[in-house]
Amino acid sequence: PKNESIKAFHSPLVEFTIIVFMLLGSINLMIYERSWREKKPFLIFSYFETKSLLIISFVAIALATGNLWINHFYNSFWEDIRYASFQVVSALTTTGFASDDFNTYPPFVKSLLMFLTILGGSAGSTAGGIKQFRLLILSQILHGEIKKTLHPRIVIRYTLGKKVIDINLLSAVLSFVFVYGLTIITFGILLTLGGHDIITSFSASIACLTSFGPGLGKVGPMDNFNIFSDWQKILLSIEMIMGRLEILPVVSLVYLVASSFNKKI
Repeated sequence: PKNESIKAFHSPLVEFTIIVFMLLGSINLMIYERSWREKKPFLIFSYFETKSLLIISFVAIALATGNLWINHFYNSFWEDIRYASFQVVSALTTTGFASDDFNTYPPFVKSLLMFLTILGGSAGSTAGGIKQFRLLILSQILHGEIKKTLHPRIVIRYTLGKKVIDINLLSAVLSFVFVYGLTIITFGILLTLGGHDIITSFSASIACLTSFGPGLGKVGPMDNFNIFSDWQKILLSIEMIMGRLEILPVVSLVYLVASSFNKKI
């Protein structure tokens, strides 16, 4: 509710509370239902996406904290941890809150936050981004391709949560990630037509597609999207819709419309 986002509260307790709920909101909501039904409150922590979410959060917090500390950005190590933790979790869960202006952070931390925003939270959660399960599948595919290079005759079986992954799911994940990256690049390039710098244009594209909100440059957490013209705001609005609908349904709809139009011609 504040222009300065969570920074306006100036409260570590408020920040910590919001961190907890941002993480809870980025866990698959079906796991909560299953945990409630089976009366196993800690079942959510055994879920493979929850594990990857927490591991990535801790590693990213450590990296961001270390970089802020090396650059003497804050007055104390406690402040480095405090602000790094909030910004990292907010980016990874695509919540969009900020407890400080991360637009002024060192380049490494800013690039890390944008990368985390693209990754996103768990499938079936309130978070945007590519989602954790796709990241896990991609990492397995990469590992499998490396093995095939070393041992051409080897047969790779991909699993996720102790279940064998169907080849159709592998194709769907690869297609989704390809279209996701292509969308970010395409909309980012279109925004530069308005004379905006690359950092502002591409971070705005990422922020809208992932539903994160703030970007870098002229669209930082303490700024807004007022700098864009009407047609650029329409583009970004379309990108936000695409991100919430996970892109492929929108692309499929456009394809169907284009196909029917060609048939009429």
